[in-house]
Amino acid sequence: MSDEQTMSAEELFADLANPANRSTSIKELAECMMVEFGGPAGLAHKTYLAFEANAVGNPNQIRILGDNMKLLLGIDSDAAGDDNDDLESLEATHRQLSRQYREDS
Repeated sequence: MSDEQTMSAEELFADLANPANRSTSIKELAECMMVEFGGPAGLAHKTYLAFEANAVGNPNQIRILGDNMKLLLGIDSDAAGDDNDDLESLEATHRQLSRQYREDS
């Protein structure tokens, strides 16, 4: 879709819900959202403010936590090729760093 053509929110969500004929990429949507939120730090800050605006245990606060955890768990595709998402690699790194720490102490 060109910059000259804009979708309504309803059209955008309908487009995103139809992966077979999607004209908007998830990446494009995420990039635009980051601009509007002021980047990842801005989104994190606004999410935190929304979290803090609710009383402890409030369903909205629990939803915010749950949604963030789902988001973080779903980032595997962004880490493709990154060994940091591999449990065995993390354990090996931990052993190596622990060994280095003991040797330096």
